Amino acid sequence: PITIKEYLLPNRSFKNADDVYQRQETFMQGGNLTTTDGRIQDFRLITPWEAIADSQDRRCYLITRGNLATLPPLRDYLTQQGKQDEEQVIQVLEQVLQSLEFLHGLKFQLGSGYIQQGLSHGKITLDTLLIGVQGQTFFIYLSDLSIWEDLFDPSLTQTTNKTPQQDLEDLGLVGFDLLVGDETEPSGEPKDPTNDQYWPSVETYLKQFILKLAGRRGQFDSATIAREELR
Repeated sequence: PITIKEYLLPNRSFKNADDVYQRQETFMQGGNLTTTDGRIQDFRLITPWEAIADSQDRRCYLITRGNLATLPPLRDYLTQQGKQDEEQVIQVLEQVLQSLEFLHGLKFQLGSGYIQQGLSHGKITLDTLLIGVQGQTFFIYLSDLSIWEDLFDPSLTQTTNKTPQQDLEDLGLVGFDLLVGDETEPSGEPKDPTNDQYWPSVETYLKQFILKLAGRRGQFDSATIAREELR
């Protein structure tokens, strides 16, 4: 089995034909992503098998092997199961930090042949972290890297450099959301992790770790250091 994800570059959002062509070319380079040592499956990153741009239309296709890309995102899991207990949140953080440790540290080859030392995910959210449940255990998979996802966001006129530090901060906010359940105030504004009212029954060590991971009380220099402290 394979999974095919279709991306669109509609006229109403992308009026410049040269811009569309450039985005399609960049998509094929970023989508045809491999590690130089072949360890792509060892760290739960859903990577494309092939990236195709339709030269006759404003469409692109990302093909992955298997059906991991169809797993539910953490947002759906959170909606169905409600807020998670501390042990579950620690497991999520540990798994994603392990994945980020590899992602930030490995050498990658893009479709153009360019070699890059380490990549940032760039879009760590409840929507891009997928969960596969097997009995009493679960596995978290990283999907939808910004290296190709951002190309189809009409609000982004140019790509921005994503950093490993931003990945860690975004993961800290995901951990916070899993603990408190709903991720926004009734007004629609994001909840502030530094507000003590959201931490009445959370162990102090976990609260301090998540705040540091989210960049609210210091920061971690790398996913490796953060994972070591969490463990």
